[in-house]
Amino acid sequence: MLLNETMLTSGQAQAIQDGLDRLPQIQAILMKGDGALKVPGGHLVLVLSISGGLRVHAGEGQFSLHAREWLLLEREAAPTLQSRRRDLALVLVLSAPAWRLLHRNGNSEPLPGRGRMNRAMLAVIAQVLRQSASQGSADFWRREPVLRSLLAQIESLQSGLRELVSRCPGKSRTRRFQVLSRLQRARLYVEGNANRVVRIGELANLTNFSHWYFTKSFHRVYGMSPKDYGIQVRLTQARELLRDPALTVSEVAAACGFENNSAFARAFRNYYGRPASVLRAAL
Repeated sequence: MLLNETMLTSGQAQAIQDGLDRLPQIQAILMKGDGALKVPGGHLVLVLSISGGLRVHAGEGQFSLHAREWLLLEREAAPTLQSRRRDLALVLVLSAPAWRLLHRNGNSEPLPGRGRMNRAMLAVIAQVLRQSASQGSADFWRREPVLRSLLAQIESLQSGLRELVSRCPGKSRTRRFQVLSRLQRARLYVEGNANRVVRIGELANLTNFSHWYFTKSFHRVYGMSPKDYGIQVRLTQARELLRDPALTVSEVAAACGFENNSAFARAFRNYYGRPASVLRAAL
């Protein structure tokens, strides 16, 4: 297993070299201050926003990560990451062979998704950073257990999500896990496009399912339709945007893909139980 470590500081940009996805390789990039990182397709990417925030543009859409948030993207994502002056993030870029070596049991792999770090995960990240500062790449075998522990923390945070495997269609657990992984990527796509209405056809194409199979599987696993989930995501985004006093309620509605103020007001009140103007005053 090869490990390449890089620190990007203010004003630096880096593009991960293409064509190395066939080797068992992990690239650990510490982004500190203004910087940019471009990852080609064929790599799995784990983004750990330690402090500040991070902007991610990927095949699944655009994400603004806050401090102590993580994001796991699959090989098709090909993300570009941008950090700002006060941001600190650790990015692990894994080739498919490296991923398989770290997870020989395919059913135990972390799923695509986004979430919050807990204290245990932050402690492991601190250990990774300390070891990276004190040991060379030749000593990767000493750090591999720590990286395994980091991925195990992601799996632990997804324990509730893994219970959904039993709801997925498929004769074997492996097949059901694959279905859940695709559905998770579809959820990320909806979250990454919170500025507009995402059509069922887009999600079906993304998962390589038929419209009927995707809609049925999504509702069976998550207990809601893709359309309802999209509305939930856009209204959650609207709540966050209401914190910005520079935006009017109409501008918030437009930024979340609502065609007119009436539709936004009705959906917002139904979801939160009060008008957007009242909720904004309470934030």
